[in-house]
Amino acid sequence: FQAFCAKFEEAAQQFTAGPQRRFARQFADSFLGSWKQELSGSGPTTSKPTYSSVAASLPAARPRPIHHHQQQQQHRQSDPPHRQGQQPIIAPPRQDLRVFIRLEAGAPAKAHSGYAIRTLIREKLGAVSSKIRQVFQVRTGWAVLTADSETRDFLVEKQAEWAAELRATAVETNKEWHTYVVSDFPRRLTDFRGNEVDSDSVASDEIELQTGLKPVDIRTGRQFSDNPLTKTLLVSFLKPTKRFWSLFGSRAARLIDKNDLPKQCETCWGYHFARSCHRQPVCQRCGKTGHIVDDCAAPEQCVNCLGPHEASFRRCPAQPKKVRGVLRRMTKEQREHVRMTGAETYRQRHLDSQLDSHRETQEGTAELLRNDMALDEQPDARAPSPAASGAPSYSQTRKNDKKPPRVFQANVGKIPPAHDCALALADSERYDIVLLQEPWTAHTKTRCTTKTHPAYDTFTPVDMWNSNDTRPRVMTYVRRDPRLLADQVRPFETRDILWLTINGTTIVNFYRQNDERDALNTLLRWPVPERCVVAGDFNARHHSWQTGQATNRGQEIADWTSEHDLNLLNTLDIPTNPHGNTIDLAFTNLPLAEATVEDHLATSSDHFTLSLTFPDIRSTPMQPSKIRVTTEDELKRFVEIVELGATEIPLADSTPVELDELASSLDIQIAKKDFHRVVRQAKRQYWQNLIDSFSSSSAVFKAVRWLKSPGAFQPPPLQVDNVVYETQIDKANALRQATLERRTAEDDIANAWASVSPSRSVPFSPEISLDEAQYATIQTGNTSPGSDNITVNLLKAVWHIIGTHIRRLFERCLRIGHHPKPFKEAEVVMIAKPGRRDLTSPRAWRPISLLSCLGKGLERLIARRLAWAAVHYSVLHPQQAGALPKRSATDLVTALVHDIEEAFARKKVTTLVTMDIQGAFDTVMRNRLVLRLREQGWPDHLARWTESFMRDRSACIRLQDTVTPSSPLQCGLPQGSPVSPILFLLYTEPIYRLSNPQGRFGYADDTAILTTGDTVDETTAMASSSIDEMVRWSAA
Repeated sequence: FQAFCAKFEEAAQQFTAGPQRRFARQFADSFLGSWKQELSGSGPTTSKPTYSSVAASLPAARPRPIHHHQQQQQHRQSDPPHRQGQQPIIAPPRQDLRVFIRLEAGAPAKAHSGYAIRTLIREKLGAVSSKIRQVFQVRTGWAVLTADSETRDFLVEKQAEWAAELRATAVETNKEWHTYVVSDFPRRLTDFRGNEVDSDSVASDEIELQTGLKPVDIRTGRQFSDNPLTKTLLVSFLKPTKRFWSLFGSRAARLIDKNDLPKQCETCWGYHFARSCHRQPVCQRCGKTGHIVDDCAAPEQCVNCLGPHEASFRRCPAQPKKVRGVLRRMTKEQREHVRMTGAETYRQRHLDSQLDSHRETQEGTAELLRNDMALDEQPDARAPSPAASGAPSYSQTRKNDKKPPRVFQANVGKIPPAHDCALALADSERYDIVLLQEPWTAHTKTRCTTKTHPAYDTFTPVDMWNSNDTRPRVMTYVRRDPRLLADQVRPFETRDILWLTINGTTIVNFYRQNDERDALNTLLRWPVPERCVVAGDFNARHHSWQTGQATNRGQEIADWTSEHDLNLLNTLDIPTNPHGNTIDLAFTNLPLAEATVEDHLATSSDHFTLSLTFPDIRSTPMQPSKIRVTTEDELKRFVEIVELGATEIPLADSTPVELDELASSLDIQIAKKDFHRVVRQAKRQYWQNLIDSFSSSSAVFKAVRWLKSPGAFQPPPLQVDNVVYETQIDKANALRQATLERRTAEDDIANAWASVSPSRSVPFSPEISLDEAQYATIQTGNTSPGSDNITVNLLKAVWHIIGTHIRRLFERCLRIGHHPKPFKEAEVVMIAKPGRRDLTSPRAWRPISLLSCLGKGLERLIARRLAWAAVHYSVLHPQQAGALPKRSATDLVTALVHDIEEAFARKKVTTLVTMDIQGAFDTVMRNRLVLRLREQGWPDHLARWTESFMRDRSACIRLQDTVTPSSPLQCGLPQGSPVSPILFLLYTEPIYRLSNPQGRFGYADDTAILTTGDTVDETTAMASSSIDEMVRWSAA
């Protein structure tokens, strides 16, 4: 019977309002009615029980009438910290089994170890030592933790036999201390003659005189006094004092109240004593007056903080808190801030959901109308059927966006299987962020590795390490989700703390080893931002999260969190390790955050897993994704759409404006949005088809090269000229300035069309055949598409439709010297250069331009003609290679080795100088290049096309998950364009016509100069002269 009721309770909790909620109650009550006689017997008539109260009762217990306010109180107190269905962790016993050994301040026994104390007890008392669980130091001496109360009492009874050698002043069990705060106690005391006295001993005697009680402990408070001549004392007694007392002009002693938080009034749901409440009753569910919770179907809203939860919510941010042992209520300003935040959270959760429901209703009505109209109309061939669209609906997207992010936190103890298990569990449970302490790491001379997971990006606090003393002790993983934008922040250089800013919220992963102070000192110095989460292994105790004395600087942690308004998410006395201690903690200043110890997510380490939920973290706007077309049905539909749009392609092509319209029309017809909706449903099927198509080992290795990871860790913050850029958008803009905007048009010459007298005339016909246009456009690899998302395979599929239009476009562009504007827009992807590089430097990044495949067809056609003519008509040096047919790096090395060996055979000395042009393509000036082409004898229509190709270019930068807005480029050739390499060779051709041309070798932007002479001094002088000549030429 209890199982039935529990299931009813679980099902009813899924509905919070509306007819579903009412139906669940009616169904449960009718079920209880059929069991009423069996449960009640022939006893007196009682009030009708509810399904919640029966579900909470014991199986064998006879149900009792439960009043409404008692039922609510039981529901609040039974809020489990563990997942339903899992065995809860048993909290440490309330009975204190410790024996305290009190020692003098300088007693020698304080220098011993816990093992030494245990062996002494074994020597004196024998077998009873086997029932001692632990011996550890406390502030007053030593503490012995026993297995049971009999052993504890036996140690106290036999203290004369074993405690004498320790010179203990007392051996006692734990006793409750009553601690008083004495403020403004003078730091310096003098007698009648002005002699300074020992203030501590005098204070102890004075306290005993005034109170009649001997204090068991006197210590100085940690907080600083405003008056440098006074301090604060904390005085503890075994009994409370019965009279007012103070010390030498101090303030009156005040008892530190350690009582629990005040209970909540069940009339107005405020935090005060219910007996004196004369306020109007308020609904526990919605916070309104005039009705009770049983009749309320409104959305939940707290009357105290205005957040989207009931007034009895255990973690309501409006409830009073204890700060340094003292109960503190919120100020008026704090209360206004909490209520404003809660009201905004309520609005986002409920009003947005109402808007979604309204939109779903409208969309459903519109869909029915469309279906009714479709019965009387013929289907349009241009429009795809709604069923063919795989795009998620608006309501589905909104629901996915609203899903609150979850954080998985665990210490994996440097155990490889535990680390793997943590990542696998986090992925299977769909956690968004994983915070691991003591991760498994490894290192070699060239690599640093850790465990990774294909669903997560890996972040580390240090980029390189070479020993266990420098390895990272925290690791954070963020799910590869376009709704999560993660930026790493490094306010301090440390391997124990990792800061990430995710969607505007700072997530801090913290680890502190028991005997180390640096990590905690760094955290305490860090300025806490407004939206922050701090979680990790703190290795400290405090009564805020575990009953007992504060250890390992637990008081400092509690004071720091109170000072910065960080709320503890852990439930009191719920352990986070098998030893019964609560040391894995989570703090936040976000409202409505929750933390739960999850038993079923055990990683096999000696720590339990903490699950955190933050409903106030919103997702970022998604970047548009790429569309893949692979199946025969998709290609068939694609061809149909292009055929329908081909009739709208303009025929005029005599002016640059008309050519731009023609190129844009071709681009648009191919990239129909209508088609994108059709093929979106096949994105996941692409990789499955690819894997199924593997028929040889070479195909497998090819796929492995595609999927090769660029690196285990996400790039660190970027540093440019002592300025650190941390967010992805800032890093993208900084890389743009450092790589693409190092030069401006101010370095260019004013007139590219000055009069020239070339020594030759290089023929370059503007006529283009259909075969040549086809070969340049589709007879090539399926390279990455540009912003139009049109691949070479798509162009192949529709070439029979658009081939003649493309040939006409290419020929007219070359004839009048114009490059269409739609082909000048690039998406520049920043890729880390291979090898072990410092990714904080801009020089470690290479900009690659993704251009339209249609535009690259025209560029490839011109590049092939340029390369052939440059070699055939000897425009380029014979020892200049790169992007040229029949010339390779092997040919250059062979020629160089031949010249060196020939010099050696003639008893000569050689010196080789190698040079590189930094940022080669990005430094090319448009007017200088056009003038160079005209000086080399190329025709004017090619020079005009080159000028148009480099004019009015624009680019957006893609770095990781961020894309910047498009902005103009003033100079440079785009890396990734087929024509850029040959244009650069022609741009730098004069280098090889300087002195000693037979000793010059070049490959792309790399140059070598070989000098030959009788002595080393002679060859080095010649080499230096060549370098100076090169510098003068480049500066001209």
